[in-house]
This record gives sequence, C-alpha cells and structure tokens, in this order.
Amino acid sequence: MMRKYILCFVVAVVACERTEFADSPDLPVPLISGFHSMYSPFQLEDRIWLGGWLEEPERVPWPDKIYVSRRNAEGSWTIPRPIKWANGQLYPEAGAIAGFHINDPVILPDAGGGRWIMLYTAFPNDAIKPSACNPETNPIDCLEIERHAVGWLSSVDKGNTWEDQGIFLSGPEGVWSPGAVKVKDEIWVYYMDGTYPVSQSKIWRQRVDIQTMQPISARERVKHPGDGLSNVDVKRHGQYFFLAGNRNRASEVFVYRSTDGLNFDRSMCWPDPVLSYRGTRLDGPNIASIKPLKLLTGYNQGAGSNLIVSFQHQADWGMCSSFSD
Repeated sequence: MMRKYILCFVVAVVACERTEFADSPDLPVPLISGFHSMYSPFQLEDRIWLGGWLEEPERVPWPDKIYVSRRNAEGSWTIPRPIKWANGQLYPEAGAIAGFHINDPVILPDAGGGRWIMLYTAFPNDAIKPSACNPETNPIDCLEIERHAVGWLSSVDKGNTWEDQGIFLSGPEGVWSPGAVKVKDEIWVYYMDGTYPVSQSKIWRQRVDIQTMQPISARERVKHPGDGLSNVDVKRHGQYFFLAGNRNRASEVFVYRSTDGLNFDRSMCWPDPVLSYRGTRLDGPNIASIKPLKLLTGYNQGAGSNLIVSFQHQADWGMCSSFSD
C-alpha cells in the first residue's frame, strides 16, 4: 500500500509528461493528475476509484485513503475527491476509516438486490513503526506487512456513498491488494500475500458467498508463469479469466489467461510483459477492458505515483484464434 515521497511538483511533472507522451497504442496517456501520490485505479464507466494521498505527508504513517474521480462533460477527469460515507457513518473524514490505512479499491456493481460492493486493502495504523526504519530509503522496513487484510464496503446508491462492513479476509502472511470477479452466487477474490521480498510472494484465490460475504472452503493457490506477481487485478471476458499484476518493482505489467480462474498461462495475444515504459513504476494495474486490451496504472518515476495513466495495447488478434468474445 505504501509508496515513496514525491520530490517534484505535480504541475511540472504533468506539463513535462504531456509533451513526451503520444496518443498512440502502447504509450501512456495521462488521465488524472493534481495529487501527490495515488495508484491502484479501478475504472467503472465514468468513474475511477483509486487510493493514496492528495498532498505530501509530513512523515510516516502515510495517510492512505480512497478517492474517486469523475469524467466530466468534456471527457476529462476531475481531481480525485474522497469517497463519501452513508447513513451518517461517523468516521473522522471522508475516504478514511478510523484506525486504518485503506487502499486498492475494487468495485462489484452487480452484487444483488441493488447492492454494490467495494473491496479494499486495510492496514492498521499501529502496524507502522516509524522509529524502526528510514522511510526515505526503505519504507517497507516500517511495516508489519503480515497485518494487511481485506475489508469491504457496501453501497445502495450506485457507489455515490458507502458504508463500511469491516474486515472479512486475513491470513498469517497477510492479505493484500485484492482483485475480484462475480461467478454465479460467489465472489472470487484474488490477492497477494505479504511474503517478503515481494519476489517470493504468492497469489491466492478465496471463494466468498456473495450474500453473507463469508469465505467458502479454504483458499486456493493460483498458478501462473513466473514468481512474485503483485498488485493483482482480475477480469472475466467470455469463457476466460484474465489476471494482471506487477513485477520488477512494479516496472512491468503482465496479463495471463485462464479457463478455470485458477491455472493461468501466457496468452499469444500480447507480449510478456505486456507493459514496460522506461523503467517507470506502473503501480497497481487495472484491466479496464480486454478487447481492446486497456490497462490503467499509477505512474511513478521513483518519487511517487503522481499520474494515473491509460495504456491501450493493439493485440494481434490473428494470433488468438481461440479467443472468444
């Protein structure tokens, strides 16, 4: 959930990057700016939910909250604003949950009965030990990362306001950075554990009853090419499940394909990795669409993720004769 400090002004970065980027496939197109550090975007139609912080924090702990940006009539995206709480839920501020840092939002708009569900990563404030590290050089040493968990919010007004329902997934190594799809009357939650270094972390699937939000049976290990996939997202398209994630300090994005949602392989439709851009950290990929393959990520050149960008990869669909719409 945590990222390094930004060392330059956002306005300057945006101005520079807009002249560098081209509006062509496989190059990043800036979508949202005007903040200090945000990442893990999740797009649903004309809204993008994301996590992080608007302004430069003075010190650890970093003030992770969940925000939402909206696409206006001109087609551009607004500066993110904290999500709002429903029914007079008494938290000290919008977008924040008392006692926790929260991030990595995932939205399920079809949870039944008009209910929307948001999953999020929760990290207790008291699991951050500023005296145990130098956050400027190695912030991961500040964290008891095995205490990451996943909580959920519900909404009855199509995501305009939310009510916190608390933590529902935790584990001995931590439960971190969820992705999710609805399958019949279940939610399949995918997550990375908190094994450190990240190159040794594993991806798991937990089936959850969509009505009770209780786990069904034990977690299952997700199989995919290579090791150390992180910051995962999952999307269902036709007969396939697609799993996206980061590697190499989030400078690369990989997308794998599966027919059963548990055993993933490389796809011939795109390269492996599918994204890598000048060593930039592309924090928290979100699969916005499969055909065309559109991915949203944070954009971190080493000092913080101060842009949300979009990549659209022009797959060679002639190599995908088995691909089904």
